[in-house]
Amino acid sequence: MKRYQINSSTIRHARIQDCDWSYLKWFNNPTEIRQFKAVRENAKAIRFICSPTEAVQLEAVKASADNIKFIKHPTLNAQLVAVTKSGHCIKYIDNPSEDVQIAAVKGYGRALKYIENPSDTVILAAINRNPLSLQYVDNPAEEIQIVAVNSNPLAIQFIKHPSDEISWIAIKQDGLAIEFIDNPSIEMQLAAVRQDGLAIEFINNPSDEVKWEALNQSVFAIEYIKDASHDMKWTAINKFGETIRFIDNPSNEMKWAAIKQFCGALEFIDKPTGAMQLAAIKQDGRLIRFVNNPSSILKLVAVSQNGTAIEFIQEPTLELQHMAVNQTGFAIQFIQNPNEEIQLSAVLQNGRAIDFITNPSEDIKLAAVKQCGWAIANMENPSEEVKLAAVKQCGMVIEVIEDPSEEIKLAAVSQEGFAVQFIKNPSEEIINAAIAQSSLAIQFITNPSIDTKLIALQQNDWSMEFM
Repeated sequence: MKRYQINSSTIRHARIQDCDWSYLKWFNNPTEIRQFKAVRENAKAIRFICSPTEAVQLEAVKASADNIKFIKHPTLNAQLVAVTKSGHCIKYIDNPSEDVQIAAVKGYGRALKYIENPSDTVILAAINRNPLSLQYVDNPAEEIQIVAVNSNPLAIQFIKHPSDEISWIAIKQDGLAIEFIDNPSIEMQLAAVRQDGLAIEFINNPSDEVKWEALNQSVFAIEYIKDASHDMKWTAINKFGETIRFIDNPSNEMKWAAIKQFCGALEFIDKPTGAMQLAAIKQDGRLIRFVNNPSSILKLVAVSQNGTAIEFIQEPTLELQHMAVNQTGFAIQFIQNPNEEIQLSAVLQNGRAIDFITNPSEDIKLAAVKQCGWAIANMENPSEEVKLAAVKQCGMVIEVIEDPSEEIKLAAVSQEGFAVQFIKNPSEEIINAAIAQSSLAIQFITNPSIDTKLIALQQNDWSMEFM
């Protein structure tokens, strides 16, 4: 075809116009204008330019710092722009200057791992950005160690054989840093657990003094105390019953103390007595989920305390279902195929419980909106009667009713004058009814009439503010 009857130079130019920048490599020394055009349209075109000018290099790395890897001999300015944007890009630069190294680690401390034999100045810049960059430094100077550990005490893990000074700096800030200290002194152990009781996990053969200090700082330290004394166990349980989970073979007295302190401790007690179960469930009915084959009494206590506990009762009786929904209507969501009577009890307790009823009857819908007008919010195709009952209970519900009739509009504003804000082009009758209910509803009326203003002013002088 005629369009192919052109010379190779024209073909190359056409390709460039179509952004196929790989064809740049066929050019010998493309002009700076052509280079610019290429990298502006697609910065990665820099890979096809053998000797880009500094301006072109800058254009490419400003678009994406990673483009520095396509430049064989990037200028200092291009290097600085690239590593300032993304410090890790220093790995693409051969023999970067100290200025480039500093620029890289100031933005990304971990870029230090790509730098061979960094100076103390570069190391400090990296540590100031991210103290954990210390891991990339072999045999750091004491000064550098201090800076790192002061900023993040856990940086001590990257120091071989830290001095006592470094160890103390770390422990005072974070007791858990003792994990990385070999053979800490008793004083260090005490300081560590006073800062964080859980630090005892990393102390070998702690003394009773250290154990007590840890326990006083955090009762959960009991988890890491081997051969805890009787008194230590009691101290933990009395402070927080849940700690019984960390105590082997607790006595019945301990179990009782745990439940009295925290009923949820029932979950962690092996073979609790029926009385223990009852005591816990009286405080939180939903704890019945931790009881195997609960008795009828436990079931009754559970749902009377929290109706939603019925979720964990298999094949609940009608009596239990009634108790549950009377305690909270929302319990109906955990009852399979509830009958009409259960549904009615649920919505009478909380109208919004209708959200969990499949295909509710008209009577259930009416009962629901009479209890809570907003129960209509998720109903499909509610009847006029249901809509009317809903706005009579809460006028603001008209916001979610599509194409309300005049009767419904009037009922809504009669219940709550502010409901007029959700009515498009309200009639004079609707406006007056809204103002009669609340004179401040005039703020939602566009261009109110003189009569409407007078009615509002007669009720409340404050309505003048909205006229």
